Amino acid sequence: MLKNAIRSEFLGAYQRWVINGCPASDFFKLVSFIKAHSLMSPEETWGFESAVRLPEEFSLELRRGAGVVGGRVYPEAVVPEELVRIKLPRTLLEQPLPSSCLEGLHAAPAGQIWRLQDTRMWLALWQQAVFIGDDLVQELTNHAGWNSAAALVGVEPQRLKGRTAVLYTEGASLLSHWLFDTVPKFDVLCKYGLSLSDIDHFILADCSQSFHIEALQRLGIPESKIVVPTPAGRFYALDDAFVVSNVRHNFIAGAWVFEAARQIYGQTGAAARTDLKLYISRSRANRRRILNESELIPLLYDRGYSIVWAELMSVSTIGSIIAGADRFVSLHGAGIANSAFGRGGLKVLELYGRHLSSEYGVNSSTCGFDHALVGVTDDQGLMPWEGTSMRDFHQENAQNVVIDPGLFAAALDSL
Repeated sequence: MLKNAIRSEFLGAYQRWVINGCPASDFFKLVSFIKAHSLMSPEETWGFESAVRLPEEFSLELRRGAGVVGGRVYPEAVVPEELVRIKLPRTLLEQPLPSSCLEGLHAAPAGQIWRLQDTRMWLALWQQAVFIGDDLVQELTNHAGWNSAAALVGVEPQRLKGRTAVLYTEGASLLSHWLFDTVPKFDVLCKYGLSLSDIDHFILADCSQSFHIEALQRLGIPESKIVVPTPAGRFYALDDAFVVSNVRHNFIAGAWVFEAARQIYGQTGAAARTDLKLYISRSRANRRRILNESELIPLLYDRGYSIVWAELMSVSTIGSIIAGADRFVSLHGAGIANSAFGRGGLKVLELYGRHLSSEYGVNSSTCGFDHALVGVTDDQGLMPWEGTSMRDFHQENAQNVVIDPGLFAAALDSL
């Protein structure tokens, strides 16, 4: 809950601005302090901001003031923060609910831009540090970046002339992180009023996969404009930088994030069909495969399902197919990320072994899907809730599964 003293100061700052023309930066800094220190619950923040209608002149002053204020850097909100209510997925066949599942009211991050001129930036795996002059910008420097800053003294940065959009997002080599963490950042740039053709450089975490190239081609961005730091890190001097904020937090995102992915990959029209039943196979994956998938295929065909290998198609092609689906079945992994191209009411069955994150259940809830979970045995014959954890995330994440045909048939019939 917001402490009474802070609440009084917050309301007083607003009143002083309205009555006496108090500088907008004072109010803006107080808002940022309250959010940064979690002095308001998400519900209180949303309720207050909905109740308080700032004068138009105030909003304009905030827009002019976005940038460096009092030695700190403040962003400009392009897409507002929103509250999303996450529903728990259904568990089929009387199985227990996994502990990783989320529910309740959550604040989905705003889409924000920091515009910085004549700045330096260090980017490496899980590291980010931003300098204005010799000072670190605390809002844009993470803990690992602070630790690396001392080693950058005397290092000559690589200069990127002109305008640079910083869209760096960890995990962008994976489809879901590209679709829902990186692709929407292009949308934020456009909503900010920038033409992508006027950007000279785009800093991305990865650009090596076909789904990266497809998005850039659809956006009209030549590969010559793409800058990818090495995992070990790269130090840049940027003339005019547009740093886009993270658009998801703990897999929580506003509905606009998924709409941005659909638009960029061309999935905005009405689907020709709405009754397809799809099974996304992982048989061509190099990890987390269904070892006895051949035993399950006849059960799928008997129930009218089509088998799809998403890695053999462009994202826009698989998206157009899924847009016409009524049922969607897949083992936890990149393939199920494509369910976001479905239409409201899509029934999603996510099979899972030892590894399960809340990501796709959260996505389904935000997109208006009916999401169901069924646990299956690992290659040692143990259900996810049986035995003990391997303690090695990467080993657990990669483990193959074996699915009992009877259980699989019952799950399909219960969807």
